[in-house]
Amino acid sequence: MASSVGESQLQRIIRDLQDAVTELSKEYRENGEPVTDDSTSLHKLCFKLEYLLQFDKKERSTFLGNRKDYWDYFCDCLAKVKGANDGIRFVKSIPEVFT
Repeated sequence: MASSVGESQLQRIIRDLQDAVTELSKEYRENGEPVTDDSTSLHKLCFKLEYLLQFDKKERSTFLGNRKDYWDYFCDCLAKVKGANDGIRFVKSIPEVFT
């Protein structure tokens, strides 16, 4: 029963994410201009995506007690891609971004 509740919640989250993508796509078609950081539809999509990535994840920490989440995984993967280190360093340097 518990997995059924979790599965239905996951399906709802995925549906919400699909709706956010549809809304962003519609906004782009109507405006005919690139989507910018000012777009509330983009903010909604990012929020839904982050929620999906964190769904049903247990709190993890490193040996020293530092919190670990999906951002650490992205950093590890992107560190292997040539030229991606500059982007990772840039995002980590932004004080408004909590990673």
